[in-house]
Amino acid sequence: MIATGATVHMSTSVEAVADGAALQAAACLHGDDVRDVRDARAAELLPDTQPRPGGALEELFARYLAAAEWRGGDRS
Repeated sequence: MIATGATVHMSTSVEAVADGAALQAAACLHGDDVRDVRDARAAELLPDTQPRPGGALEELFARYLAAAEWRGGDRS
């Protein structure tokens, strides 16, 4: 099993990526600093956690490595 040892941060948001994009859009629309909007409206981060035991870590890590090596398709 491969482990990165990296700290895991959990968000209380169900759609963290969409929330982040919406916060950036709101900041741009109103001319506000993105960090100020984030600090005022972003979802809470839960305390650092450890990854769940078990799962498909080896399979997922192999997929991650394959995706990380991909440089784009033929666009000709």
